[in-house]
Amino acid sequence: MNSFQKELMALESPILLAGNERIAYRDPCVFRRNGTFHLFFTLVETETDGSVFLYVATTETRDFRLFSPIRKITVRDQRCNYSSPGNVLEFGGLYHLCFQSYCRENGEKFGNERCRLFRSSSPDLRCWSPPEIIPVKGPDVQENQMGRMIDPFWFFDRKDPGKIWCFFKQNGISYAWSRDLKKWNFIGRMDGGENVCVVIADSRYHLWSSPKNGISLQTSRDLEHWEPEGRLITLGQNQWDWARGRLTAGFVLDLRDHPDVGLALLFYHGTGPEDESVVFDTHACIGIAWSNDLLHWHYPGEVRRTESCILPSCPAADFGNTDSNISLADSCGEKALKCRDIRRLSHPSSGEFRRLASPSLLKESSEREKNGKPEFPENTNKKQRNEKMSSRKFTLIELLIVIVVIVILIAMLFPALNKARQTAVKVKCAGNLKQIGTALVVYAGDQEFFPPAKQAGYNLFNLNTWHWLLMPYLEMKRKAPGDWLSASRIRESGVLLCPALNFNPSMRDRNSYSMFGFGPLAAWYKLSPNKVVYGAAGDANAIYAASPSSSCSFDGGTGILPRPSIITLVSEAGYVSGTDGNDVVFQNCKQLGNEPLYIYDAANGSSGFEMAYRHVQRKNVLWLDAHVSDVGLNQLHSHGFRKW
Repeated sequence: MNSFQKELMALESPILLAGNERIAYRDPCVFRRNGTFHLFFTLVETETDGSVFLYVATTETRDFRLFSPIRKITVRDQRCNYSSPGNVLEFGGLYHLCFQSYCRENGEKFGNERCRLFRSSSPDLRCWSPPEIIPVKGPDVQENQMGRMIDPFWFFDRKDPGKIWCFFKQNGISYAWSRDLKKWNFIGRMDGGENVCVVIADSRYHLWSSPKNGISLQTSRDLEHWEPEGRLITLGQNQWDWARGRLTAGFVLDLRDHPDVGLALLFYHGTGPEDESVVFDTHACIGIAWSNDLLHWHYPGEVRRTESCILPSCPAADFGNTDSNISLADSCGEKALKCRDIRRLSHPSSGEFRRLASPSLLKESSEREKNGKPEFPENTNKKQRNEKMSSRKFTLIELLIVIVVIVILIAMLFPALNKARQTAVKVKCAGNLKQIGTALVVYAGDQEFFPPAKQAGYNLFNLNTWHWLLMPYLEMKRKAPGDWLSASRIRESGVLLCPALNFNPSMRDRNSYSMFGFGPLAAWYKLSPNKVVYGAAGDANAIYAASPSSSCSFDGGTGILPRPSIITLVSEAGYVSGTDGNDVVFQNCKQLGNEPLYIYDAANGSSGFEMAYRHVQRKNVLWLDAHVSDVGLNQLHSHGFRKW
């Protein structure tokens, strides 16, 4: 194991660049020169006014721990939004970087039809020329006819080094070739995802692309006939909240033939926890993984379990063989089997251990089992063992898991808290109606009948409605208001205001609670005793006053005989804009709020009828016998009594 591999293995997290609520890092590509890794990527910045800008940016590192300051190499312009760097080619004494424009000047979430492919050149990987369009459709196709295209990647032909291919996302994967990066010949298309990356290895082309999620691999010898290879690459996505939404944009840098590296490196970006339809311009992170065969990939955190098993002198000290502890045993024999992690994961009682271990090791294991000796060396005392085990620190993955669990618990708790809050509001509202009911009974004891909902001859500010008549019995000061706003503020205060509502000065006729007018019951159900106070006796539209002893003697042809326990006295009621009197009295189905057509405005009634069923589609009712209970939609008959 070389020093670079040790440094890579010591990383605590696969994240190289971590996004947040203002910044996202996407679409990585890497070029290595003189031991320095030049990391290019899409930098997404959300400014304070909410506008989003994309840049091609770069940073350098030698060990993926310390990075140089990030530099933007493209301009701030939503009409272009240069982004998604593909890769760097050395050609003609210069370095050439390909990338895309991702035009979103009209506020689009994703790039529009003007997205095209561009390139810049540099003599030193630091100073880059202005972007030039890549005419991959050939000289006869105008720029405005090229169609939407994104995610370019170019590379040299395997058999003809003077031929440069450019693969890009359009109708699957499209491709063209050139010999000077200026004149291009468009060839056609093939099936595949976005963010193409091509590596030549083992006399074949290896092509990685990104479907909806993950990174897939295809191989070919001639760029025409492609075969899928290996499994979809998702690494530890199901354990990473930062990549749970999508893991994509894989870029492979094959350095297996470089002795100071000896690995193929995979760079990618992840978004999460939601997918990119929710989280696109924020939180994306760039991560790293590695392989020695381009098929089996490993990442920081995963291999730490077998870190102590990989020995510098062991032929199995290869990152590609960390999939199985037995493979290490096969390669290293007795020395690897003595490793603590191997012994823990492949216990001496297992058949695999006994098949692979040497006789001397089996004898030693049997003696230790027989004598009940611990796994620690004999010269390790209890205090040393405790200190060794207590020195273990939380890894970043474990800390993230704890945070995720806490977030999940909070998310589970919020609905319960909200439901408890709504229940408390409903209970307080029912308490208001109980106090109103007690006051009404006392009033009726003094006046024989309940106060009328409204009377003929409204006086100034309607001070002779039931609310004002009841205020002395509710221990509320009945102070004469000086204007309509003051009148409405007094009328909707104390127990006369439902806790689910706030006083609204623009709705001066609104009331939290309204009284039933008893017109239909007096006219059609023979409610008695009653007293007409507004309109003509016997008229169903007239307003009547009832008493605590009132009851009906006829079912009105409905089959239901309204009893005091199911006859509405006072209830949470709606508001009909511009209709005088409907704030203090209701008489029919519309005013009772049973029709779904009118159940649409939850609080302020600014468009007309206010929803009376404001407690999760239920409302409280004070019944004629002075008890309080709640009802749901359509449980009240249009004539003012409960149907079931």
